[in-house]
This record gives sequence, C-alpha cells and structure tokens, in this order.
Amino acid sequence: RIKHIPNGVYIPKKITANNQTLKISYIGRLIKRKRVDMLLKAMANIRDQEEFHLTIAGGGVEEPNLKSLAKDLNIKDICSFHGELSHSEVTELLNQTDIFVLPSDSEGMSNALLEAMASNNAVIVSDITANRQLINHTENGLLFSDLEDLEKALCLILSDSKTRINLANQARVTIEEGYSFKAITDIYINLYKEICLT
Repeated sequence: RIKHIPNGVYIPKKITANNQTLKISYIGRLIKRKRVDMLLKAMANIRDQEEFHLTIAGGGVEEPNLKSLAKDLNIKDICSFHGELSHSEVTELLNQTDIFVLPSDSEGMSNALLEAMASNNAVIVSDITANRQLINHTENGLLFSDLEDLEKALCLILSDSKTRINLANQARVTIEEGYSFKAITDIYINLYKEICLT
C-alpha cells in the first residue's frame, strides 16, 4: 500500500501587501520547461491595460535569453531579475508581492507555489496535473492553458481587487488546512497509529 504525503510549509504571519503598483513574482529555475518566456510575453501584451511590476527570482541557463527577451519586448522598466535568493529572501519577497505566477508545462508539487499561497498571494498556475491537485479554478487560484488564457487571468486579478483578495485568502486557507507543518505532522502521526493497529 502506498500513501502520498505532500511537503509541509511554514505559515508566516499574515501580511497583506499594500502596494500602489501591484507586484507579481515568479520564483524558480530559469529553464525552458518553466516557460518564463510566456510570462514575459503576457506582461508585454497587457502592460498598456494594467499597472504592475514583475519580479523574477531564480537562476538558470535561460537567464541571458530571458533578459534579452525582456529588452526586446520593451518591458525592462516593469520587470526585474533578482537571481537566486536565500530562503529568507524568498519569504520576504512573497510577503511583498500580491500575485504569484507559475507557468511551467511540467511540475511536481511546487514548494514555491505552496509558500506563495501561505504568504497570501493570489496565484495563477498552468493547468497541469500537479497544480490541479492543489488549485480549484476560481476558488483558491486560477489555472491557464495558453498565452491568451494567461493574459486573461492576469487582467482579471490585476483589475478586480475583490477577486484578487478572495483568491489570496482562500489560497492561504488551503495551505493552513492541508499543507502546513502541523497538518502534515498530523498525517504522519495518524499513519503511524494506523500501521501500529494493523
């Protein structure tokens, strides 16, 4: 018999970002399957409709190409690259951002996504199996399938503060109830008890 137990994450003190310009973040490796190029293209396509700033944290072989793409798309003024960050720096970044985007076309259960949700970010993620296990579309986050879908999701969350806040709050509740260290510890304890009784 196999029982799947996900990673647990720390639940930080609840902080609601109060940014005049909404802040979006991506945290992860800069490699092709993460599709950060799609995120940059979406930013370029909607920049005249909404006001925002995108922070990209992480390193990888695609970093030079992505920086070049940001320049070609004329979005260097609304997009910053921060390289690899320590865990404490990631926590600080997530506390300061409003929206987290994970555009990967292939992903396991992403710790960055779990931490973003715990930090009260509204999340937009690709519609893949691992993300569907965590995100109920329009309830605790938004799923997207292609570039046009991503642009629509971004415009919705950027323009509608009520939707953005509701998604962020429900994302945090999801983590508190099912993915906090306490919740995961309880799963392990209950499993050990079950095994001992069989």
